[in-house]
Amino acid sequence: MTETTTFVTSTIEHISRVQALLHEVQRELERRGREHDASKLEEPERSLFERAYEDLSVVEYGSEDYRRALTNARQALDHHYAYNRHHPEHHVDGVNAMTLFDLVEMLADWKAASERRADADIFKGIEINAERFQLSPQLARIFMNTATAWWGDPPEVEPENQVVVDERELFDAACERLWGAYQGTLEGRTLEEIADEIGLETTHIEHVVSAVSALLECERGAADHAAHERAGD
Repeated sequence: MTETTTFVTSTIEHISRVQALLHEVQRELERRGREHDASKLEEPERSLFERAYEDLSVVEYGSEDYRRALTNARQALDHHYAYNRHHPEHHVDGVNAMTLFDLVEMLADWKAASERRADADIFKGIEINAERFQLSPQLARIFMNTATAWWGDPPEVEPENQVVVDERELFDAACERLWGAYQGTLEGRTLEEIADEIGLETTHIEHVVSAVSALLECERGAADHAAHERAGD
């Protein structure tokens, strides 16, 4: 039989204590879940928010129109912030005065709010609110990490103003300049040096060279085919 050492006894007591503390956290979060935003369903907030809801629901989150709609709903929001501490506006020192429980409820609030809008997601919300509430980079990163762990990776975003280069158009536009430079004394020159001299990006030159190679290969293939045809005659 394995002897129970002081280390084992102490570790078991530690684990038990952590479990008890986490149960306290669980009970506090469950209470907050039951009471979250309950003041919105009572007067004076209910009537005020019902009048402001239509404006807030149709504008893009974080936009100028959204901020104007918030201003119009100021009376309702002031009352709501005063009675709900999971909002940074509740505290004189903003996020710096919040507890970990406040932050968890706030993040869940942001996630649920993002699901009510087609133009929003939690990751975009974190970026906007990090600037809005002057979150530290570390806290913003923790929010991002937590959102990823809970709800999965951020959606892929298509690069804005992405330019798709058509090889044929690029060849037609640049071949004359490239060929003129290439016929000069360019032996031993790098593509970067040529690109700088004729005002093209290196990747564009590589596209042109590929296009020229493909064109020459086609011409060689056509010439070989013609030669075989003549030989057959």
